[in-house]
Amino acid sequence: MITASFRVATLATIAALPAGTLAQSFLNQQELPRQLTLRASGALPTSMQKLLAELGATRPVNVPAGKDPNEVIRAFCGGSVTNDYLDEFDSRYPTQRSKQFAVDRQFELQACVRSTSAMQRQVISVPEGDAAKGLAWQAFGVAPDTVVSLCDGKPQATFSSCTLPAIEALRQYNGNKSDWLAQLKPGQRVGVPRITAFTTILLKEGVTTNQAVQQVQEAAAKVKEETGVQVLAGVQGSGQFRTLALLKQNDPLVKGTPCEAQADDPLPDWPYPASQMLRMLELSRQEATRRGVKIQPAVVRIADTGAVGLKTYFPLSAISANLSIPEEVGKNGQGRFGIDAEYKGDVSAFPEDPNGLHGTYVADLALGGHGFRSKYSSVVYEMVQVTFFKIFMRASGGNFAVEDGTLLRSMAPINGYAPAAVVNFSVGGPDELHTSEFPKQVLQASYALQPLVVVAAGNTRDDLTFTPTFPAAYGGNSEAGNWMIVVGASAPGLAPAMYSNYSSDVVDILAPGCRLPNTAPGGGGGALNGTSVAAPQVSFVAALLRSLGLGQMSDAKIRIIAASDFRPELKGRSRYSSVLNAPRAVAIYHDVVRIKGESQDRTGHWEFDAVNPICEDVNIPATQILSITPYSKGEQLTLRVLYTTATNKLGNPVDCKPADFKLNFVEDNGKPLEPPPAWQQISVLVPAQKRLALPQ
Repeated sequence: MITASFRVATLATIAALPAGTLAQSFLNQQELPRQLTLRASGALPTSMQKLLAELGATRPVNVPAGKDPNEVIRAFCGGSVTNDYLDEFDSRYPTQRSKQFAVDRQFELQACVRSTSAMQRQVISVPEGDAAKGLAWQAFGVAPDTVVSLCDGKPQATFSSCTLPAIEALRQYNGNKSDWLAQLKPGQRVGVPRITAFTTILLKEGVTTNQAVQQVQEAAAKVKEETGVQVLAGVQGSGQFRTLALLKQNDPLVKGTPCEAQADDPLPDWPYPASQMLRMLELSRQEATRRGVKIQPAVVRIADTGAVGLKTYFPLSAISANLSIPEEVGKNGQGRFGIDAEYKGDVSAFPEDPNGLHGTYVADLALGGHGFRSKYSSVVYEMVQVTFFKIFMRASGGNFAVEDGTLLRSMAPINGYAPAAVVNFSVGGPDELHTSEFPKQVLQASYALQPLVVVAAGNTRDDLTFTPTFPAAYGGNSEAGNWMIVVGASAPGLAPAMYSNYSSDVVDILAPGCRLPNTAPGGGGGALNGTSVAAPQVSFVAALLRSLGLGQMSDAKIRIIAASDFRPELKGRSRYSSVLNAPRAVAIYHDVVRIKGESQDRTGHWEFDAVNPICEDVNIPATQILSITPYSKGEQLTLRVLYTTATNKLGNPVDCKPADFKLNFVEDNGKPLEPPPAWQQISVLVPAQKRLALPQ
């Protein structure tokens, strides 16, 4: 994964600039702004709110004509349950908050930590010691008996009043009885009505990043000493950007781990068994054709460093050229494919960029990997093509970086260009402020053409919940997250790659990211390690699903996760504790079962009994089930069930007690499994994809 420096620029500004002007304006930016990125574990106390206001520069925020200023202020900051932030605004702009203006008005707002009303239930843990004190400070940043404001973003019916003592507000929010507090135990999970968000604050002139980090850490330590609560989940100085290449075999993060090169490299059937992949593809292609689906290439847009080997390593049949440019035009008669940061259409990697081959590696794996596509090119190129969008530009000091507007443009539909089903970002950086438009851009495309955005998690061994890398940190449980899939890395044997960033909040899935054979031109042999090469494998599968008939790419994310291999030992590494299973994912027209002790999935039809339940203690209709994985939880057999909600979203995994069950499964050859296996004999059951595109 390459970590990039994202700069401030708007789409409107960029569109108005000629290409040369754009490049020159970028090169003239010599210094990165001084910033502070942090995330609170709960609401910050007043003392820390004031400190951030002292350290941070104000930011101009526009209140549109006719808009309630309170809504804009709350959206910018999340406000404060004690209304300190609104009181400060009133002192600077008396009477202005109660007005609606006939024209747009701009106000300078002080720095703060943003928070949002929880779209779904957010939780904190009951601390040791005084539970009331700890919970109130962590949830609201105040003492238990301090009155807080509650109705922002929540229906008034949630609470008996919009102003309540903090601990009483928590009791009512959790719907508990009057003796609730006495029953709480350390470590128990408690719901909270607001959740903090990652926030990047520009610092005032004269305040250095190191000074700001030190002062904030000292203030947080003082709060913990006084209250026993850790109010900060993480703090870092943004702006000092680094460029990370793929990890080499002698990298300290690789040596001594399963990612280190072994004598038996290259591994057979790694990163996926080619024969099983081909078998599942052929089954699905035949069924798709029978149903009237026209198999045609789905496009993966590679937003990266560019590529080498066009027309050779990447034959014309593998490339969505997008524009009709004569082959004799361009360097060495290769033609120009895709577009670059300056819209010139030349995506040749910068020769002097030490990471110039990065985009080539990524594109190769987005096409299934050279070994697979060279052997089965007629299948692969009929279903998947890549198009290149070079987002890196030359920056000062001989570096190569990403300018913010180019990052956003790489996701947008482009007139005259083939629409992308998938956009792959194996790039990232620590700067939230200059990528804040990213999640909005994910949702900008028209619904019919909305691509799935696949993002590498990063290679710094960080928990992205607390130490974010962007844009990966925008994934998870959000509206934009439905159209994003954030990928960490696994090692051979389905263990995690320990260098990989991880998170139980925003990383969705792991994919092979170690010891991948390197065959790209100029690569010099060896193996590839990094989440950069894990992400495009997910992009490849997502594009195959589109070609096979999926109409919405948010459904591709659901299918990829549902078909993955659940591993309880991966808990905490990703939201679903699972590893990509590419062959199973593309079997969208067939029910799939794996019998314990067997090396391949069986395909056929699950004749489920609508009367007899699957779980004893949870009622999940069979029609909503995405996958069932039996596993041992202690000495008890447990079913881990993935399902779709009533709104066709991916629900959180549920563990349940298995009911008495025999699997009635008829294989493709018409023969039922005899005798019908019980849960103890099943590794995983994945029904066919429920929602498919209409015949094209």
